[in-house]
Amino acid sequence: MKIKTPGTLAIALLLIGSLFIVQADDKRVGINLKPHGQVAFDGPINPKEQKAKVPTKPMKRFLQSHTLDLKKDLGGWITESNERKIKYGDWSFVYRNRAPRVTGYWDQITIKSNPFELMNKAGEMPSVMLKSEIKDPRIPSDVPKVQAAKMETKFISPYLDLSLNENDKLEFEYRVSSVNFFSFLVILSDQEGGQVLHEFHPPRNTGVPHPSTEYKKITIDLDGKFKGCPSCPLRPIRQSRKAVIKIIVNYRSDVRNSTFELRNIKSPPQFLMEPLQ
Repeated sequence: MKIKTPGTLAIALLLIGSLFIVQADDKRVGINLKPHGQVAFDGPINPKEQKAKVPTKPMKRFLQSHTLDLKKDLGGWITESNERKIKYGDWSFVYRNRAPRVTGYWDQITIKSNPFELMNKAGEMPSVMLKSEIKDPRIPSDVPKVQAAKMETKFISPYLDLSLNENDKLEFEYRVSSVNFFSFLVILSDQEGGQVLHEFHPPRNTGVPHPSTEYKKITIDLDGKFKGCPSCPLRPIRQSRKAVIKIIVNYRSDVRNSTFELRNIKSPPQFLMEPLQ
């Protein structure tokens, strides 16, 4: 049989391209297998009957967790710094008529928190590292006082899809050279806000840094529950289609020669807008 008109050919291609669209509640959702083996994600696939209609091989590609490959780049993750203003000089506080006043001299500059950088050492697993730098070169070496500020650097994932699996996890390993000087949060953010999933605070009142040569592994069940605060009730983690993981590291600007390192990061499948090749 010959196809005689362009219109007939277009209809045939349209039928092929729509062959594996999963229909639910009169809305296009699921996986659309396009011609030439391209696969595009079109919506959440939660019910088992929907998943059953999708061919096994493409479904496995969507359900597999994503391991961040740090050999060449950040793999879609980004590092985000913040800025703080600090002063340097020589000042003191005096009280006059029971009111505190500052006397002396000082100047002010804006400093920026350090980004995460790729680290590829021979014989070791690739990682990303946050380094505390030496004293800002703009500050004179003979200045008596330099104000310390709380710095913050974020390591942020691309959009992740929590609606596909029933056993999503976030895993990573971290190592710090000076435990007392770093703290971090793990936050899952979506359109409804942020959910604090993990907190690490340094031990207090020790006064001495504790170098750590071993990596510590963190595993967070993203299909479990979280507490927004110590006194808050447990609530289920929202299973959003478009969520981002934020690993937020805090440190003092006057910390010197210390590092915070991340590696072996595994996350849920990424949210897909474009066809897979």
